[in-house]
Amino acid sequence: MKTSNARPAELAIDTELERLYVSTREGMIIIFDVKTPRSPVMIHTMRLCKNMRNCPTDYIKQMDLDNDRNILICRSKTGTVSVVQLINRGVVKSTVIETINSYEGNREDSLTRFKWLSRMSCYVEGTQKGHLRIRDIEKGGECILMLQTAFTEKVRLIHYNKLKNVLFAASKDGQFRIWKIPHEWRSKIIDEREMNAEYERRRQQRKARSGQGAQARVR
Repeated sequence: MKTSNARPAELAIDTELERLYVSTREGMIIIFDVKTPRSPVMIHTMRLCKNMRNCPTDYIKQMDLDNDRNILICRSKTGTVSVVQLINRGVVKSTVIETINSYEGNREDSLTRFKWLSRMSCYVEGTQKGHLRIRDIEKGGECILMLQTAFTEKVRLIHYNKLKNVLFAASKDGQFRIWKIPHEWRSKIIDEREMNAEYERRRQQRKARSGQGAQARVR
């Protein structure tokens, strides 16, 4: 399989929908159907990063897949977080439902690590200065909790255990921390958007089937 002349940067596999998501250094996400591994089919592409004068090579550096909500959470090199609503089949294209840039114009700190907390509908970010913040996507990335780390250098690693709802983080200075995340948070707006996207997908499928039936009757 060759993604034309694109340079892949990150991969994510969806075993339920049998899809492969490829981010490229040109700022694109390419979505493949891999039900037949030997002959994958490209479904469509999305441009999530726009090359700016201050960062002509921005691209999606990390992708976290949430199968329960059918969304793909993407972090760009410049720190922009995008939430993509994934559509089950190719009738309707996947679409961006949220874009968050918490560090736009901030020269004092920047995002270095990122992890989606799938049980909470929020994400945790690690910064250049060693801070860890949990942000709510339904409120445009508003910080709902700042974790006390005592890190003196940038966050190097973040790991999330969904089963135990436990967060692990380590910094460049060699320190390591573990947190138990609360269970109470829930994103109502994102759930509503997912339901609306699913309704639209089904409506388009019904429309496509009715169109095919009409063509068959004419023939």
